[in-house]
Amino acid sequence: LSELNEGLPTGVRFGTEPYQETLTLNPGLTFFCGRSGHGKTSVLNCIALNEARRNLEMGNGKQVLYFRFNNIQPLII
Repeated sequence: LSELNEGLPTGVRFGTEPYQETLTLNPGLTFFCGRSGHGKTSVLNCIALNEARRNLEMGNGKQVLYFRFNNIQPLII
């Protein structure tokens, strides 16, 4: 994802110097999946907050829509 020239700049960095890169997301629907306790909600909170701040700084009037779904009951038996 970090090699994309277009997309949403998330402000989330990964890796260590001098190989640190910034995560970007392509337009459209994006899923963050993984086991409990692996930081999915924390990463998404950071992305939403960074985008909201960027929109305020740019003064473009855009808003951030953020929702999540947690499935507590296993669906696959």
